Amino acid sequence: MHWFSAVQRANLEALSRVNPHMAAELRALDGLYLFGTIGSEAALLRDGSVQMWVAESWPTSETYTQRRASPEERIGALVLGAEKWPELKALLPTRAPDASSCERCSGGGRVKSRVLCPDCSGLGFIARAI
Repeated sequence: MHWFSAVQRANLEALSRVNPHMAAELRALDGLYLFGTIGSEAALLRDGSVQMWVAESWPTSETYTQRRASPEERIGALVLGAEKWPELKALLPTRAPDASSCERCSGGGRVKSRVLCPDCSGLGFIARAI
């Protein structure tokens, strides 16, 4: 990931202005912020793994658990991160020539307009080895 350092630098500079605590944590983890939403946040680490912070019991608890993303969560996090950092697309599975579009999202990768499709993790097709 020859592009990682440059993207990380820009990412952490921007994140430092809005969320200095998370920026400091990502500096310590050597990661870059991919997304944050109600109940979950994700970061790409230099080794290609994705770290998640998830409020497993939200809305009854706002306590976040930190853990490595599942293969499906990793793909979804990279899809979301690639909207801002196109370099991340290189880490996503490529669509096989014979792959059909995901039935649930009709190949769009989203359901209910902005929500990632839970069947294809936002790819628009089902990857052979997620």
